[in-house]
Parts: sequence; C-alpha cells; structure tokens
Amino acid sequence: TEICSSALTDVIHAVINGTDGCLFCFGHAGL
Repeated sequence: TEICSSALTDVIHAVINGTDGCLFCFGHAGL
C-alpha cells in the first residue's frame, strides 16, 4: 500500500510540476 501511496503522490507532484514524470510513475507502478 505504501508503494501505491507513493505512486499517487508522485503523480500529483508530477501534474503540479507539469512534468512527464506522471507517465513514468504509472509505468513503474504497473511493474
């Protein structure tokens, strides 16, 4: 569950920062 929370947090930060980290986060979470 910690990994899921971290992934969601990273996605939120990525969206706020406007970076492409969001895609990387989703891909990493998928693994």
